[in-house]
Amino acid sequence: LFPPTLQTIVKRFLSENQNFHHPRQIIIEELTHQNLPTATPEEQLTIFESILTNYQCDSNGDDNNYVAQLCIAGNAIQALHLPEQRDPECWNVKEHMDIEMKPNSLCIKTQDSLWNWRYNISRSYRNTISSNSDNHTDEGQQQKVILVKLNGIKLVTPEMKSDGNDDGSCQEEAMSNLSLNDNASEHKSQGSLLEENGNTSEMPRMSEILTIIISTSPIKSHPSTELLEKTMETFGLAGSEFAQKCRKVIVCDGCRVFEETDQEGNDDDQARGKNGELLKPKKISRKHANTKQALRNGIATADQAENYRLFKQALQQKCQAGEAPFFNTTVVELPSRHGFGFALRHALRHNVSTPYVCVIQHDRTFMRPTPMEQVMKTIYSNRSKIKYVGINMRSNLMYGDIFLSKYGKTAYDEFCQLIVRPPELLLSSDVWGPNGHSVKSMECTTPKVRKNIDSLSQTYSGCVQATEQQKWIQENPTPEGFHQLTLTPTLFWYDNTHICDTAFYRDFVFDPKNKMVVKGGFVEETLSPVIVKSAERLGLEKGHGKFGSYILDDHSGMFFTGHLDGGAYLTAEDKRKLVNKKKT
Repeated sequence: LFPPTLQTIVKRFLSENQNFHHPRQIIIEELTHQNLPTATPEEQLTIFESILTNYQCDSNGDDNNYVAQLCIAGNAIQALHLPEQRDPECWNVKEHMDIEMKPNSLCIKTQDSLWNWRYNISRSYRNTISSNSDNHTDEGQQQKVILVKLNGIKLVTPEMKSDGNDDGSCQEEAMSNLSLNDNASEHKSQGSLLEENGNTSEMPRMSEILTIIISTSPIKSHPSTELLEKTMETFGLAGSEFAQKCRKVIVCDGCRVFEETDQEGNDDDQARGKNGELLKPKKISRKHANTKQALRNGIATADQAENYRLFKQALQQKCQAGEAPFFNTTVVELPSRHGFGFALRHALRHNVSTPYVCVIQHDRTFMRPTPMEQVMKTIYSNRSKIKYVGINMRSNLMYGDIFLSKYGKTAYDEFCQLIVRPPELLLSSDVWGPNGHSVKSMECTTPKVRKNIDSLSQTYSGCVQATEQQKWIQENPTPEGFHQLTLTPTLFWYDNTHICDTAFYRDFVFDPKNKMVVKGGFVEETLSPVIVKSAERLGLEKGHGKFGSYILDDHSGMFFTGHLDGGAYLTAEDKRKLVNKKKT
């Protein structure tokens, strides 16, 4: 049993398991003994097989849901752990078992083993013996384990539940184009996704593979939803499908309520312990004394917390009513303070079932037409290489110059070799680029704003990054009427608007073993130094390649996204009151 094609695998599997429908997706995992963890339960990170499909917990008893894993080569252990409760945050294990995955063996999980048990692929003792044998150390360390996973879990979203649609199958003829080849394992341990339609060259509709995650937290303009509305109203600049068809998830972070008694500690209602003893009052550091900084760190007064509650209530009502711009939007409320990073992690684990996500903060707007669909096509066509594409902003508009000033000319020359100029981003010069109307047609509230935009474009035209692009164009002329947009490599993981591979985010960036993101903080603060160290240790190409992070630039001299500064944002009503107060 060493089938030459995935089609053969699927047909044979279905012929011997006639109760099962066609798999929704096929994932190929290629691992080595060196990269596999040990089978010790205490040392192992395990995940639920159905981590992405939290909506079908009511399908627990459905025998038609399954995940089948076929071992093509090598030996491994599938370690299964039953936690005390089915919660991604619960790590207390009640039971543990190991299933040996030998070549040509097949493991099928359904019902309880599928829904309630965590799993991981671990080292087999056979590999260990091989690696410890004389003259076979390198061979044992590098022995490959190749697994083919058939995911037959039916996706049930809230929309499906409402209209009774629960079709998780794919067309039989779609399997005809699936083949097992040397490129099938590009994603290594993360897996190489082969889509339901079996076509790896053409991207499905963007709304089928992309979920938009919008993070929000307490700000002084609450309970008004104006800031979020203004931000989401700009989604139209990223395309109608992005704005209207892609599912959106608004994650409302929790907050800590700060009372005056937290500092004074003399109130009769001061918190007490289990035995009635007075607890030591919580301290608020000086840097959190001002309102903006305190809210940024999730600390709110009782009044601010109440305004935040009213904001979430109004937001839920608008989303349920499907009011513009909140159509196709779900609101997730976190009960406690997580911070941007862990709030995003929660959404990735519980509320996303698409292979890609677009992460947007509540005060980050699109400033002008942005080719999000073309960016998505680029990522999809280069998914083994590109994991993250940030949409540029003011601070990283000239990232090439920032890199040059930090690391010098030799490193910059290598940096330029990593710039990606994909055919998907060869777009109309009438819209993008130095002569495109996307910048010229921008609405400017005052002449001063327009002057600043023109000044920025002029500054950009003389920077090293623009000069490098002009040099490339001279050597590689583009067709008339077209302009080449680029993806600039970055060693900084900007939390600003970006598209990222869901599995890469969830299983690598947020892997607790890697400790690349901390609770209460931002992703960019702790992940960016890791990328830099990776480049220093492995060299720029390999070190950066592990993260595949890039920034979109159309070389017009103007950034795509702006910042409304939620911490200082004033609603129209607040501005009117301020004006009247000044007049008085």
